[in-house]
Amino acid sequence: MEPQKTSSSKSIVWIIVLVILIGLATYFVIGRANGNPTSGTEPATFNNQSQIVNSIEVKDQLPGNAVIVSNIALNTGAFVVVQQAQKGFYGTVIGAKFFERGERPAVIPVNPATQAGQSYMVGLYKDDGDGKFDVTKDTPIKDSAGYAILQSFNVVKELPDIKG
Repeated sequence: MEPQKTSSSKSIVWIIVLVILIGLATYFVIGRANGNPTSGTEPATFNNQSQIVNSIEVKDQLPGNAVIVSNIALNTGAFVVVQQAQKGFYGTVIGAKFFERGERPAVIPVNPATQAGQSYMVGLYKDDGDGKFDVTKDTPIKDSAGYAILQSFNVVKELPDIKG
């Protein structure tokens, strides 16, 4: 009976070793296949800049001293800029804030405050390298079709009730 215990113990050890090796192989192979690093300090979802497509999502909102952006997605650091809309075109810049790459909601302080009944635009601008927003030096970030990435929204007196 003694030899069977040894054989049985060896089989269990080999099974454990095999499971560990399969787990490690899976970790390294799948991690690399998804473009994620197997080491490093940055979050895996932001290591490959091509994984994030620049975009903005903003909804109609109440008047105030800040504009709430539901989501920004940046594949590199950029300014999120709020401008008054003038006949569907860019108008006066009333707020700008720099964000590092990644995805997140954002709050952009504005001056003057947004007013009910007015339309505004939120756009992404590439910094010229000085760390300060300047509409004459920093350029709009464009999508793959060559259009500036921006979204318009209205400031309203009341937001509609959302029932769900």
